[in-house]
Amino acid sequence: MWPFCTKAVVTLALALAVMNGARAAPSFDCAKASTPVERAICSDPDLGNLDATLASVLKEALGRAGPSRDDLLRQQREWLASRNDCASEKTPLKTAICLQKSYTEQINQLRLFASPLKDGSAPLCHVFAERIEALSQADANIFAPTRSSSWFGRTALDILADDKSSELILNKDASHYSTVAELLAAFAKAAQPATLSDKTKAVIDEDFAGSSYLYLYRLPQSDLYVVGTVQGTLSCTVHDWFEIRDGHMEPMDSLDPEDKRDDGNMCGALEDRLGVFKNIPVRLALTWQATPDLPSVVEIEARVGDAWAPACSVRFEFAPTFDLNQSLNQGEKSCTFQNCSKLYDEALRLVVAFQNRRSDQIGTMSQAERNTFDAIQTLWSKDTPAPDFDQNRDQARQPDTALDTNPMILPSVVDDKVYLVTLGHRTIGWRIFGDWEVKFWSLAGDHLENVATTTVGMARGKLLNVNVTEPTQ
Repeated sequence: MWPFCTKAVVTLALALAVMNGARAAPSFDCAKASTPVERAICSDPDLGNLDATLASVLKEALGRAGPSRDDLLRQQREWLASRNDCASEKTPLKTAICLQKSYTEQINQLRLFASPLKDGSAPLCHVFAERIEALSQADANIFAPTRSSSWFGRTALDILADDKSSELILNKDASHYSTVAELLAAFAKAAQPATLSDKTKAVIDEDFAGSSYLYLYRLPQSDLYVVGTVQGTLSCTVHDWFEIRDGHMEPMDSLDPEDKRDDGNMCGALEDRLGVFKNIPVRLALTWQATPDLPSVVEIEARVGDAWAPACSVRFEFAPTFDLNQSLNQGEKSCTFQNCSKLYDEALRLVVAFQNRRSDQIGTMSQAERNTFDAIQTLWSKDTPAPDFDQNRDQARQPDTALDTNPMILPSVVDDKVYLVTLGHRTIGWRIFGDWEVKFWSLAGDHLENVATTTVGMARGKLLNVNVTEPTQ
């Protein structure tokens, strides 16, 4: 298409690429310009502006370089050599295009080097962690469930976005679309004056055909967009990144061979959001699983110029909180006992005791009660491959190893009646959840009877620890 372009169009494109308003003269004396590239820069005000911008950014980068100053100067010399290769283009128009691309890429690299985030996004993670810690110290229940949150509780992103002083602004204006056609129409409108390339349309159609819940976000202060969806009970996010290149919206090239964004798939992720944190465009991925260790991790990736600063992460650890009436997965609830509430309360007490490593229930039983429990356990052993109760072994057992398929076994006495109680984290297939399934078994003649089954929900409570993982160099 280039033979049909006019110089005015190219000049406009160059002007759009310049981030500063008024055009400046080149950083060198045009009266002494001696090479084809220097003369091309001096003859085009937009290229001259780019050269002046680069000189300014280079000066700032050198001021921050410290021991890396020599490496930065070497890289700049290598770039100058590659820039001068633009003189080999056959027409002045192609030379201008080549120079514009070369300058823009180098300016972005220098801006990243000059940024406090040049070694990664870790400064933002430390600020994020410190603010969450301060808020949780002021309110120990800050992660507790609210009417607008799930039973599992509020997320770190919710908390910081609601705290105006934290300066975290999340994109909350993304529209959702039920078909690829609807999304493409909205994307085309949002991208104007750029147009969606055929490759972009093909990628979206291939990755999201059949999806009925599609979203479109734009990274603030940039021309980057993300199209995605959430699939399945594991909340697997599938997303693709796009950027404007040469007037077209194109699939984003990887900036790093190890860049996981290209996979675009992440499971167990509640949120994968774009926003601005401390006036810096960021991508924030919040991952958590309702597993016994209650993990919650926020990954932060800052956008500096046209480059991503290496990501950092903040991991949160919580004390659990328990509830008989709420849980992530509503399980079976049944009871044939005369006073079911007593058994349900006992279920809660046993779960809390075991979670806090205080499962010494056997010491409170009389010999007669112990004999009854032994009889129940004998019948239990015939019907299940699970191990029998052993006080010393089970007291040392870690709470997260008890599953409904391989439960913890405890004795219990309620209203002078002895029960064998099994408790373990709920499982669905290979997935393990924090909620506890508790069953009460008693003797009924020569067999066992399951007299009660209930679920004890386990969710995040008080924040215990916050750890920042910095990017590996």
